[in-house]
Amino acid sequence: MKIDKLGKFIQELKKTLEYLVSFSFFWAT
Repeated sequence: MKIDKLGKFIQELKKTLEYLVSFSFFWAT
C-alpha cells in the first residue's frame, strides 16, 4: 500500500504547512 502511505504523508505535510503559515501570519501582524 504505497499510495496509501503517500496520501497520509501528504495529509500530514499539508497540516504542518497550514500550521506554519498561520503561525508566521500571527507573528507578521
